[in-house]
Amino acid sequence: SGGSTQVLPGREIQVYATDPSDSTKYKIFAGYVERWTQKYPGHGFDQVTVIEAVDYFKGLANAKCDVDDFGNEGSHARIIKLIDMASDEVPHTLIGAVNRTTIAKAYTKAMNVLKEIEKVNDAEVGFVYVDRDLDRGIVIGNREQRIAGASKLIAQFTDDPATDPGWLPYVDAQLHWDDDHIVNKANATLYGTSTTVTEATDADSQLANGVRAVDNTALMISSAATGSEWVAYLVDREKDAQTRLDSLIFKPQADENLWDPLIQADPGQHFQVRRHPTTGSTITVNVVLEGITHRAHAGDWKTTLSFSPADLYWVLDTDGTG
Repeated sequence: SGGSTQVLPGREIQVYATDPSDSTKYKIFAGYVERWTQKYPGHGFDQVTVIEAVDYFKGLANAKCDVDDFGNEGSHARIIKLIDMASDEVPHTLIGAVNRTTIAKAYTKAMNVLKEIEKVNDAEVGFVYVDRDLDRGIVIGNREQRIAGASKLIAQFTDDPATDPGWLPYVDAQLHWDDDHIVNKANATLYGTSTTVTEATDADSQLANGVRAVDNTALMISSAATGSEWVAYLVDREKDAQTRLDSLIFKPQADENLWDPLIQADPGQHFQVRRHPTTGSTITVNVVLEGITHRAHAGDWKTTLSFSPADLYWVLDTDGTG
């Protein structure tokens, strides 16, 4: 009863996990209580309180833009201004100094803050996420950080640790050969203008797969040259079908060395994953972390990591690539 006055929406909440291998305590979530839910299992004899919490993205998702005009400016600067439209109290952390220049745009109250941030981030091909430490707030990374600067190999995962010494075990993987995301022809028009970029194509991919086209009619890039770079990047990344790893499931109780990389995982980090099919060749892919889900109950901890492909580019500290 002494804490009854603290049971209010909006209270800050932090969640920590202790690495049982060395007793190191890590913060895995920081945010704000959205609601408290009472449940009565066990035929009503037990009382369980469920706390639903959110982070800074909830406020951005609900916020509308201010009426304002911005000229050409760096993607970091534009995203920060959009964050400030929701609240100038939200902290932010920049990762990487070089970023693309975002085109001028007039914002209105009909526009959603988070969706406008996503449009800038798509043009930058970077990453934006809420850090587990609220003091760091919203982390904003650029393209170089995504494909090079932040690509130090964090860990290697395998379905057969006996065959791959030093690699860490996963218990399940969603892996498939995917041609749905092939792009071998790309065009774009700069937002609010009639300026088009130089078309990017790949003849070999079109011959093998047919024409798979993308046309971005509102690219948030300020110059045709940079827009041409964007479509060329897209085709270079997506011209061929790839072995795509959607997600991995881990149970860190299986190997105490899993606790450290899983508890400290951040979006944008790079990992290497290996699978040994019963027949056929071993599959090894490089991936970028996109999403993290932890589920813990009665001493049973399960972590799911979701990925996007990182192949075609250097992954630092791996054999043969730097």
